[in-house]
Amino acid sequence: MTKKIKFTLDQQIKYLSNSNNCPFCDSDDCEGGFIEVDFGNAFQKMTCNECNHSWDDQYRFEGINAGSIRNSDGEPVEAELPDLTPDTALEKFCGDTGFDADNRLDIALSFIGENCDMVQWQAFLNERAKEENGDAE
Repeated sequence: MTKKIKFTLDQQIKYLSNSNNCPFCDSDDCEGGFIEVDFGNAFQKMTCNECNHSWDDQYRFEGINAGSIRNSDGEPVEAELPDLTPDTALEKFCGDTGFDADNRLDIALSFIGENCDMVQWQAFLNERAKEENGDAE
C-alpha cells in the first residue's frame, strides 16, 4: 500500500526557495542524479541521505539565454531579449485583455490555464504583497 504524504503550500514554497534542503526533513545532505530532459521539461532524481526519502525535482523551459546565441559560424551574437518576469507577463496580459491586475487568481487561471503552477504563482503573489506593504527584504 502506498503511503500518502500531503505537502502544504508553505512547504512547497519553502522548498522552491531553498531546494538544496530535503523537503521532508530539511537536511542539506541531499544528492541529485542525472538530469533527464523531455520536451521543455527536465527532471532530476533527488535523494536525502538523512531520511532516505527520494523525489524528482522538475524544471521547466523558461526561454532563450541571450548569452548563448551564436551565428551560423559559431560566433557569439549580441542579443536583446524582452524581460520576461511574472510582473512583465502580468502587465502584458492585463494590457492585452483589460483584466484588473488586482484580481490575480482569475488572471492566473486565465493566463496560465490548466498548466498553472500554483506554487510559483503563490510565491510570486506573496513577494508582490511584501513589496506593496514595504516588507520586502
